[in-house]
Amino acid sequence: MRISLKNLNTSLYATLIGMTSQGMFLNRFNMETFLKILTIKTHILYTHIALLSILKLLPINFSLKKIHYQSLRAIRANNKFIQIFNETLFFHLCDSTWRLHPFYENQYTHSSRISCNNPNLQSFPSKNKFQSCLFPKYTNSIILGDFSSFELRILAHLSQDKKFITIFNSNLDPHNIVSMTLFGSTKHREIAKEITYAILYGMSTASLSRKISVSQSEANKFISHFFQTYPAIHVFLTKIQKTSMSSNFSKTLLGHPYKINPLIAPALKNIPIQGTAAEIIKATLINLDFSLSRFYKSFLVNMLHDEVIIECSIKDVDTLLPIIKSIMENTERTILTSVAPKATIKTIYNTQSSFI
Repeated sequence: MRISLKNLNTSLYATLIGMTSQGMFLNRFNMETFLKILTIKTHILYTHIALLSILKLLPINFSLKKIHYQSLRAIRANNKFIQIFNETLFFHLCDSTWRLHPFYENQYTHSSRISCNNPNLQSFPSKNKFQSCLFPKYTNSIILGDFSSFELRILAHLSQDKKFITIFNSNLDPHNIVSMTLFGSTKHREIAKEITYAILYGMSTASLSRKISVSQSEANKFISHFFQTYPAIHVFLTKIQKTSMSSNFSKTLLGHPYKINPLIAPALKNIPIQGTAAEIIKATLINLDFSLSRFYKSFLVNMLHDEVIIECSIKDVDTLLPIIKSIMENTERTILTSVAPKATIKTIYNTQSSFI
């Protein structure tokens, strides 16, 4: 199905309504068990804090202070999960189907990404035990489609940096290449990844230095080296920042305008990238929804930034896998014409695995 990009937001409403209608299955027993365990762990942490408080009568070294701080953070995180998910999830759970039916909004985020509310299924914590509370019925499976290095491919296309484009068109790992460029080996891939995304999101040198545990001068050298290697990216990001600050507007690849507060424009210079990513995701959802309509027990149940989540009958999995991959890559190719698309697809059956 061909989508008119000019009417992208209008075409999306039916798809989002369908996602809300289908909902996402919640294993209530697993959820209640998980929350009870989390409550017990929180009480243990409170006891731990009390013991540490007693030790304050003695000279406390740095390690004890660090343990105290970590315990407090864990308590706050646990209480947040217990309060939000114990009250919110069960409140919105449909008793007859054991499904959550969130409301997806299309227009009310800074970068035009789709948001999810009542409840927000996109904010689930990354703990596997929590995510295991969400899985399809025994006769169904989950297919997770993920755009690989999504925003970096968009950056390559928008900046038209030949070296950066070559990385993706040669099917190479961008973080390995950046690591080789900055450090001479792939051993520091994770640090290279942090540096790349810090540049993409306009992170300050001070923030980057704290994140990768180096001095500000070293962090600045990494950024300078990156821009020397990929000069077109530097030109593009600088131009976007200047345009945003002078006109208070930014726009995506498809020309959709976004009003920007000039006081925070430097931090939002990646709006064209995020907005373009949102548009590609929207077009993908529409195309997937159209194709999945041919399969009675196959439907979209959620999406999270550059990922789409589909529930389907187990018997349809082998048929759907190449279809979903093809739709995702063809949609990306239609908009990012200079960069080779790549989508990774995996299947999650009714197990305790994580799929969000």
